[in-house]
Amino acid sequence: MILVTGGTGTVGRHVLEGIAAAGIKVRALVRDLGKARALDLPLVEFVTGDLAEPSGLGPALAGVDRVVLISAFSLDMARLQGNLVDAAARSPDPPRIVKLSGLGADPNGPILMNRLHGETERRVVESGLPWTFIRPTLFMQNFLRMAESIRHKRSFSLPAGNAAIAQVDVRDIAAVILRVLVEGDHDGEIYELTGPEPFTFSGAAETLSAVAGGPITYRPVSPDEYKAQLLSFGLPEWMCDALNEFYAQYRAGAGLRTTDVIRRLTHQAPHSFASFARDHAEAFRIA
Repeated sequence: MILVTGGTGTVGRHVLEGIAAAGIKVRALVRDLGKARALDLPLVEFVTGDLAEPSGLGPALAGVDRVVLISAFSLDMARLQGNLVDAAARSPDPPRIVKLSGLGADPNGPILMNRLHGETERRVVESGLPWTFIRPTLFMQNFLRMAESIRHKRSFSLPAGNAAIAQVDVRDIAAVILRVLVEGDHDGEIYELTGPEPFTFSGAAETLSAVAGGPITYRPVSPDEYKAQLLSFGLPEWMCDALNEFYAQYRAGAGLRTTDVIRRLTHQAPHSFASFARDHAEAFRIA
């Protein structure tokens, strides 16, 4: 039995689909059972629980031999994921942990997101549980969050300047996680996942234009302008600042490097951004 946390999120949903399609018993820890059932995954066992309530995690871990550890980005992320790690370490048959982390994870790193992932990785290592860390770069699927702006305004804006980033399709992340789960020789490995080549957001706009039915424009904005935009959407100030830190590292060149991990582990070429755009063309179709 495999337990997946964060199964209703961007990566988790694809992980659940892949495990279920492989015929492996899978359980998802969710807080909202209604939202989980809306995923229409009849082969997945959903169990309610909350990472903030460690005393209630025992039933979710019963009979589990592998855990995929995913949760939303929050100030409490390291503590919440650490609660699951501690509960897993106390299990009669402690499971393997496969943690979805982030490129550059380091408890002493220069940006908040990397420090939170790094702190959780440290907790996993110190627990004594067998582990594998998956560290992807920026998700192509983040463009889907901007789809409404792209459809109606024919533009999108980010504080990324002219940075080129080897963004990765979450379908490839899920495929790597599935290989790690079903194979037995990945303990202690750290896998950095990237797309096949770096591309700029201006280049992405050109690619999206080809599937959207008209020209799409990328508008680079300053960190202050981006923060004001996010605040207007209701995001907390700490998250606005964290996202600006995140894009600053990419402006400094953090996204240029590519790896062959996806091809090596899945025996398939990673999705290009052009293939991502074609596969999601309807989401970007100009209104």
